[in-house]
Amino acid sequence: MDRLIPFFSQCVALAVQAQKRGFYLGISGRLGCFTLFPGIPHFNIDTQLWLGDDPFEMFILVAEDDDDVRELIASIMRTDGCQVDLVSGGMEAIRAFADRKYDLVITDFEMPGLNGIELARSIHDLEPSTPVVMVTGKPLNRRQKAAIERAAIAEVIRKPFTTSEILSLRKTYAARPVRVSQRR
Repeated sequence: MDRLIPFFSQCVALAVQAQKRGFYLGISGRLGCFTLFPGIPHFNIDTQLWLGDDPFEMFILVAEDDDDVRELIASIMRTDGCQVDLVSGGMEAIRAFADRKYDLVITDFEMPGLNGIELARSIHDLEPSTPVVMVTGKPLNRRQKAAIERAAIAEVIRKPFTTSEILSLRKTYAARPVRVSQRR
């Protein structure tokens, strides 16, 4: 089992990169899909060729107070070749945003100090074109939904989220007409 986990991570990275190039890999027995056979974990997939060669690299800021969720989002986005900075709260996110421009900010709804809505407002005061995506595990009431809309939050993703929901953020927000990933 210990040898399958790194192999699975390599398969995910390979599948993500293949999909970006118009190919689809799957772990399945159906014809036309990549099939895993016993003994394959010994096969060395050279992921170095696949990672870091994207000219449209995205810079993402993740503000999440839960360490595990923060690391999971970062891991998924890094697998897709994104540069990810991590912070655990809203005030820390504002300080990071002041030092660097980001293509996307992903924030939790509830964080100590400054919540995700307040963070989105502050981000848009500094850089109105930066999309802010909120993740939340709590049901939202009508008042919270209205506040999210007023804060111009681009999208809300419910926890638990899927890998494909997080990966789709790159495709959705990398295609913006104005790129802001240049360092300040």
